Amino acid sequence: MTIPWCLKRAELLFKCVKGFMIEMATYSSQVSKTIQFLVPTGLSEDMFHTLSNMLPSIFRLSNPLVVKSGNQPPP
Repeated sequence: MTIPWCLKRAELLFKCVKGFMIEMATYSSQVSKTIQFLVPTGLSEDMFHTLSNMLPSIFRLSNPLVVKSGNQPPP
């Protein structure tokens, strides 16, 4: 197994998980779910960054909603 092969395999896995999530969303309730991806121990830092950089290109990431109250005292 070469590094390019592993990266293609990881990309395929991410896309399959995304497809599964989309498919299951049509059958289940509107409850929010969380998925965690784990990597093996001993994975190089470069490989970790390469894999983690794939996620935003495959999955849609939500932005946090920051609510500011008008009654906050000034800092």
